[in-house]
Amino acid sequence: MFLLWTQVTSASSYEREGTGYSTPYPRTTTPPESGIPLITNPGLTPCSQIGVLAIRSSSLALSSQTSLMDMAQYAESLKEKINTYEEYRFEVDKHLESLQAEHEHAEQELSALQASLEPLGASFPECLSTKESMMKQIEEKHHDTAASVFCCLYREAPPPQSFFLSNKGMFGVVALLGSVASTSLSRVLSEYLGKDTMLSLVCKSSQFGQKSDEYRKLQSEAASHGRTITNRFLVICLDATRPWRNGVVKNDPQKRLAMDSPYLPNGDPIPGFKGYGVNMIHLNSEELDIQSNSGHGLRETLFYGIFGELQVYETAEDLEAALPHINGDAVSLDGVIARENGFIYSGCCTPEVHFPITVTEKQEKALVRMEIARGKKRKAEKEIAEENSKKRRLVKKLKKATEKYECLTATADS
Repeated sequence: MFLLWTQVTSASSYEREGTGYSTPYPRTTTPPESGIPLITNPGLTPCSQIGVLAIRSSSLALSSQTSLMDMAQYAESLKEKINTYEEYRFEVDKHLESLQAEHEHAEQELSALQASLEPLGASFPECLSTKESMMKQIEEKHHDTAASVFCCLYREAPPPQSFFLSNKGMFGVVALLGSVASTSLSRVLSEYLGKDTMLSLVCKSSQFGQKSDEYRKLQSEAASHGRTITNRFLVICLDATRPWRNGVVKNDPQKRLAMDSPYLPNGDPIPGFKGYGVNMIHLNSEELDIQSNSGHGLRETLFYGIFGELQVYETAEDLEAALPHINGDAVSLDGVIARENGFIYSGCCTPEVHFPITVTEKQEKALVRMEIARGKKRKAEKEIAEENSKKRRLVKKLKKATEKYECLTATADS
């Protein structure tokens, strides 16, 4: 006896083809007695099943044809992308060559100018700066400081700037008041004081609190220039300092303090002693005329207040030999700093903010040209770094596109 085993289903089941199409796929089951698999989809007769198979074959053929067309188009788009990346890489390489040439030219110009200023900047050319270039550096790198606001005001003030600003209670910034004879001296004195002191605001009034007129004026000027003073800053008030009271050197245009040179116990001068730091700051005519209300100049108030009787020696060996005869702090031109408390700081460090160098008019022109060359070099270095980064990203994209294209063509060939 022939038995027909059927199973009622609510809807046909579907299976997703690899081509992306869904087609009805009948379920089968086995009768418990015969073990012969039977079609269990009641919605399909044998004839309709043949029709489905024919439609499915036609759909597969059409799908295969469409897939081949899609693959060809995709391969073409990859090829175009590869060509674009290669052209772009060629342009980047060409630009890099141009930037490298600019960088090399700026380096050569910088080296030539540094050679012409060898006596000034032989030791530390990075400290070979003018007052103008140091002011620009403070504005750019210390934007949210009182020193930066002062630099803005100084540029806009009519000459003589120092006296104009003194009417507002400000004399200047420590780093911009005075200059020194060499880069080695600039480096060690600036490092001895530290960045906070170098960026200190100098004023005449002994009252510079947050409620004072001077403080409000400073904040108002900052706001008018679109700046905000967010960092804590040091204010040195000339009237509040304890000035040097033992007089200045007679007939000295620089009004250096009358300080005795240190001697050995036998009365001989200490070898390697170069002078006192306070007297090694060069002041221009305007700076020499600035005085406190008690009549003391900048050297007697400001610079004596920050340097005290700091001694300067030629070398670390000279400083070490002189330590038993030094009562206060001392430094050497090759970078050693000895504190009165016994701490000794060795090693080499280039301070971010340093004293400008005392130069002649001819040397100042060379320094200005050197700053321009240095700026060109920095700009070229920045652009080279950006182009190299761009090139790395481009090479990565090119490699990825090439691998996809090669894989696709290999699949098509097989």
